[in-house]
Amino acid sequence: MLFRSYLTAANNRIDNFETIIPEKDCYNTKAVIIEGMMCEHCVARVKSALENISDKPVTVSLSENIATVDERLDDKLIKDTIKKAGYKVTDIK
Repeated sequence: MLFRSYLTAANNRIDNFETIIPEKDCYNTKAVIIEGMMCEHCVARVKSALENISDKPVTVSLSENIATVDERLDDKLIKDTIKKAGYKVTDIK
């Protein structure tokens, strides 16, 4: 019903469809393999550090020792950021 009201508000013009419904925030990610995380405090520290350099969501898994970040982030920047947080990047895929 809400979608129909959007179309009505736009005078049912199909060419206005893209301006009515914004494009979803889609982006690709890459996995960062991290050595040295031992607890949830470590996860929070890595996540916070990576969020400071990314405008996209970051996930960090303690059980897999992986952080997932926006693929557009520079690998050297990621490695330097994680090193400053006290951990080591072993691979980026």
